[in-house]
Amino acid sequence: MNIGIARRDITPQAPMELLGYGDRDHKSEGIHDPLSVYVLYIEQPGEQPLAWFSADLCIFGPDCAKALKQRIAKATGVDAQAMHLQGTHTHSGPDVYALHIATGAVEKAYFELLAARFSEALKEAVKHKHAATLELREGIGTIGVNRRGLDKPIDRRVFLLDIVDDKGKRSASVMYYSCHLTALGVENYLVSSDWIGPVRNWYEQDNGFPLMFVQGAEGNVDPWTRGVLDMSDPDQAKGVSFEMVEQIAAKFYRDLKTIRATEAINTIEAVKTTSFEASFPLLFGAMDAAGLQKKVDDWKHEFATFLGIPVSEVPEDGSINNLIKKRAVEIGSSPEQTEHLVINQFTYTQFLWAYGANKDYIDMQKGTIRIPIVVVDFGVLAIVGLPVEPLMDFNLDFQHKVTESQVVVAGLVDGYFGYLPHRHNFAEQKAEALYETISTVFAPETAEMIIDEVVDVLKQGGRR
Repeated sequence: MNIGIARRDITPQAPMELLGYGDRDHKSEGIHDPLSVYVLYIEQPGEQPLAWFSADLCIFGPDCAKALKQRIAKATGVDAQAMHLQGTHTHSGPDVYALHIATGAVEKAYFELLAARFSEALKEAVKHKHAATLELREGIGTIGVNRRGLDKPIDRRVFLLDIVDDKGKRSASVMYYSCHLTALGVENYLVSSDWIGPVRNWYEQDNGFPLMFVQGAEGNVDPWTRGVLDMSDPDQAKGVSFEMVEQIAAKFYRDLKTIRATEAINTIEAVKTTSFEASFPLLFGAMDAAGLQKKVDDWKHEFATFLGIPVSEVPEDGSINNLIKKRAVEIGSSPEQTEHLVINQFTYTQFLWAYGANKDYIDMQKGTIRIPIVVVDFGVLAIVGLPVEPLMDFNLDFQHKVTESQVVVAGLVDGYFGYLPHRHNFAEQKAEALYETISTVFAPETAEMIIDEVVDVLKQGGRR
């Protein structure tokens, strides 16, 4: 294999809307720490190259990801089909979901900056690629908790891949771990990479080469400071100070140093990448335009009554979250009523997101949604990229169904279609009041269908 890695700064140059919390009501107020994009480039004879981007952004919309890939391909000559774009999922980065069609001057300029910096990074990675292998280490990360219940299972695995040349010199590391970047909360208006930023900085200072982060199955995993996600609490989205973020990062960095000091468990000499699209069932099933509008109207009437506003003024985006929470505090709403309305608004906004922003991917008559999937198979380890927030139960199920290698899921890759719980999550106690299962647009069987698709790809050596 010939491998290269590079990074570029993607810090916004002006105030922008931050993405991650619907409660925010104004643009960013400054920069706490810079944002970066990293790209891992792998090339080998007879195979499609792999260009995996990891950017300090919350999510890419699927169309925005496609638009960026087209721009990068034009600038670099690398096939867009070889590229996979992932956000680290910081909740303190600019909103780029539909940045490619933004009309504001600041947003248009930021899209141009992203296109240029992603392209520059890939050009550098290609230019400096060299013959190398990947050394694999495995360990445990201790900062994440299952936010659906602290007693519920969690996948704590950390995978560390070192790029090593034929003389034994390391040039970079790639790390996989599953945990939200939500130490900072809704009250933060400073641009930040969250807890991963200090970890990467310390790693490079200590080792002399960069660390690229691949976000995992973080859907129901938060830093321990967030605890259980309680939707009856209007303040549940509040975070911690930057000083506490440093403590979270320091705890994880101790975990990483322990892993760094262990012997490699395997040396990887080849990779097989398989990309495909497949359709999966939606939670609401088949629906026509009239049925869709009725569901939206029913939600709007309920929200309008609670908020004391005309139905026509009910927002169709995440700003309704802030309105409901403020109103709940204002009138002294009971925890039960607050929880009910917060649950319904999350279902409502995700429904609008799926059937509005992502309508081109939905077959309403069949009740299905089409999503891209990428399987990066290193032999002893396979990483499955999905355009969703997968719950870590994906990883636990893969452990049961695949015994000859380790298979893990990386979320937020090549787009975003919302949360994707496993059937197990729908069966959990109070699942009807837990965020990930009430906000998803996917049917309960979808996760297992995806797992079965991936298992077939792995068994057939990448053929589908």
